[in-house]
Amino acid sequence: MPEQILYPTFSTFFKGLSESELADHQRMQVGNSCTFHAITTAIKLVINFSLDPQELSDEIDHLWWRFRPMRVFPGWAVTPHQQVKIVNYVRDKYMLPIQVESSHANLNTLFDNLITPQKASIITLLWGINRAPAIYYGTSTHDYNAGFMPAGHTMLLGSYDPFHTLQDGTPTPWGMVNSWINHGNYLFWLTDEEFTRAWHFFLPFVGPNPLVTISTF
Repeated sequence: MPEQILYPTFSTFFKGLSESELADHQRMQVGNSCTFHAITTAIKLVINFSLDPQELSDEIDHLWWRFRPMRVFPGWAVTPHQQVKIVNYVRDKYMLPIQVESSHANLNTLFDNLITPQKASIITLLWGINRAPAIYYGTSTHDYNAGFMPAGHTMLLGSYDPFHTLQDGTPTPWGMVNSWINHGNYLFWLTDEEFTRAWHFFLPFVGPNPLVTISTF
């Protein structure tokens, strides 16, 4: 029997921060570096240790050519399993008090992580042809993810807010710390339908509902 999903009836923001405080951690990505933005922001929020996401991306590219592949190809995608390798690499290099795990989670796990300040949730959304999930900035009705091609995108889960809507009244409860803006005052938001469809998307060797959790001891 499927586990019952217990949707929160209240606004939840990671670490109890405000939307603007979380949004201030957003940095504009250069190239295919969304994973590195999500990882470095998660580490910053969990243990207050700063890393430059682009420098980390370049370093991982360099290690790929030294037979330490932690992304599919230099400058290209990073699977959730490889995200774990990157976090472990960073942990060992800087002797950080963090741990990481990859799982095929459910929504209840995301809700639990949001109310646990020591656990950051890195979400990878995937989609097929002409099925890109609409992603909105703040309450704007402009879809920043409109496109035809199959792809994926990694973000840090920032909020579940059942009261959040766009300017036209569309409910968008899933708030993400995203790498499509420098700082900013708002998170990027998705409807429940779009979020769950893209998160449930099955890709071989990745599977549905990929979650990488970074936590401290």
